[in-house]
Amino acid sequence: MKPYRMIVIGNKNIVSSEIRDAWKQAGIGLRGPVLPSAFEMGLVRAAHGVLIDATEDANFMFRISEQLEAASVPFVFVVREERVLGHKGPYVLGVRPEDIKDIVEELLEQYDSGVRH
Repeated sequence: MKPYRMIVIGNKNIVSSEIRDAWKQAGIGLRGPVLPSAFEMGLVRAAHGVLIDATEDANFMFRISEQLEAASVPFVFVVREERVLGHKGPYVLGVRPEDIKDIVEELLEQYDSGVRH
């Protein structure tokens, strides 16, 4: 698998060492988490996609998603796996290979199609 790099935007607790290790094993480097107040578009230059903590402030999420869409940067909203209550919801940032695969496939599909969400 090609080594991918993803930027994580959220509070310091969104990426545990177990999550970082699982993504590394999947061939994907996670940079961050970058605090929302410290985020700038220059950070995404070398990234293949952006993972945004869905529990962040709605105004921030709207503003950053607009910026990423305008720059054609693939992104998804994620939550930590312990926040999922067994229903279809946001993408899960966790250690399960299927969760990692779901996020990467969505980002790559956005990258190829130009459709952002």
